[in-house]
Amino acid sequence: MKSGTAVLLHLLAEIGPRPEIGLILTTDEETGGFNGTKFVLEQGIMPKVVILPDGGKDWQNIVHKEKGVLWVKVVAQGKPAHGSVPWQGENAILKLNKALESITSGFLPHAEHPDDHWVATCNIGKIEGGTASNKVAETASAVCDIRLTENDNPDGVFEKLVSSMPEGINLEKLLDEPLVFVPQDNPIIQVYAEAIKTQGGNPKFTLDYGSSDARFFTPQNIPVILSQPTGDGHHGIDEWVDIASIQKYHDTVREFIRLYAGF
Repeated sequence: MKSGTAVLLHLLAEIGPRPEIGLILTTDEETGGFNGTKFVLEQGIMPKVVILPDGGKDWQNIVHKEKGVLWVKVVAQGKPAHGSVPWQGENAILKLNKALESITSGFLPHAEHPDDHWVATCNIGKIEGGTASNKVAETASAVCDIRLTENDNPDGVFEKLVSSMPEGINLEKLLDEPLVFVPQDNPIIQVYAEAIKTQGGNPKFTLDYGSSDARFFTPQNIPVILSQPTGDGHHGIDEWVDIASIQKYHDTVREFIRLYAGF
């Protein structure tokens, strides 16, 4: 996963210090990027183009769109009682289960997705509830990771969820980050596509289901080149990268810098 970062470091050493080019290394992309990339932009640093080695899974690919992210916390309130007399209480875990079933039913089942899976999705990624096995749970909560396309309105999705919740269920919006859109006809993006061709590649514009720090740049109309060496299994035990593609990615980025910046 970090092979693209290694390439950029190597290229910076090759090119040498220049005021026209900079490198930003952050450590909080997986937890939101608010103290890294977002903070840097808030300091007034506005690049003309960004090369971000996060997405595409092939050195010939350029990410065209990434889904938006909406994290929703679902909190259920119940009534505590001893586990031996559950009828005297109101189990928050059971209420939470019903709420989650209601939420997930509003999204298209995986088996009905189009081939490119470019539809809104919901994953229940975290559940907490109860304090003891012999006690009726007073509270329970879950976090839903919702991914949205350009056809979905985050506010509308959230409001619809709120209106469908039964009594005793509260929803909290934890994260609402926009979709990433990189126009294929952007002149700078086209220059990168030409750089891919010079290395014998066939540029292809792709969709990504995850999110990246690109979402901080695109609202500022800063074009982001989302590409990386060929690999897959990100974050997993079988993560891999094709060694030969690292060189291809290096040569492509180097040629793009030459074509775009003239050095």
